[in-house]
Amino acid sequence: LSPNRFREDLDILNSSKKIRIYKIPLKIQYNLISPYENTIKKYKSNYFGNSYKLLREKEELDKYLKNTLKYFFEYFKFSFVLSAAVHYIQDYDIARISKKSGIKYIIFQRENFGIIKFQSKKVKEYYSSYQPSDADLIITQNYNTAEMLKSLQVGSKSKILSLGCLRMDDLAKKLNKRNKDISKKNKTITF
Repeated sequence: LSPNRFREDLDILNSSKKIRIYKIPLKIQYNLISPYENTIKKYKSNYFGNSYKLLREKEELDKYLKNTLKYFFEYFKFSFVLSAAVHYIQDYDIARISKKSGIKYIIFQRENFGIIKFQSKKVKEYYSSYQPSDADLIITQNYNTAEMLKSLQVGSKSKILSLGCLRMDDLAKKLNKRNKDISKKNKTITF
């Protein structure tokens, strides 16, 4: 979901022989959630909350989305759905319906939080009204972000791991390979 938010991470994952990534074009994703548009506008500041009115409004929309997505799920036989953040409204409903359909929901939390105390406080305030995420797994790029999400209700139902940044791991491998290649060459010093 929202493949533009992952930068090169999806390409790195897709290079594995064990994983095949299908990127849903953002235009199709937005068309799928277009019936939610008025509800998203109405509740935007509390879209991840537990408001009874919000949940009732979404019930009918969820039926539509589940009926539409079941054809995608039957054809592609997805093992999991990826999102790039806990708070992406455009991913939330599709991921939630996917989870209800038996598909694992994984979040690669692209944003890092908690290094600066003021930032950590503001992010905690922002996420304080969120209901628990439906994600099976939330992967963060640093320990502080993982610990912060574990301490909040939004992360209470999910397994949360800090695995670092895929792009940086890939860059480190390339640099190490380059350094090994350079060290194998004959070196000559001339004066």
